[in-house]
Amino acid sequence: TIYAGQSVNFTDLSTNNPTSWSWSFSGGSPATSVVQNPSVAYNTPGVYNVSLTVTNQFGSDTETKTNFLTVLVYNP
Repeated sequence: TIYAGQSVNFTDLSTNNPTSWSWSFSGGSPATSVVQNPSVAYNTPGVYNVSLTVTNQFGSDTETKTNFLTVLVYNP
């Protein structure tokens, strides 16, 4: 859980030595990334999914986390 305007640092914990990454962040900025460990800002309150597809020489695998991140309204 974070407040609107904050960023999240995502860390790839995949096994089997992936060689490429394809992240998707609903509600995030950027909405997609191909770096292994991206940082993503969330500016709009809501509940968001995160998806990661990793690829290596043997194929690819996708993991989607539903309702993974809650972004709250910042109200000091």
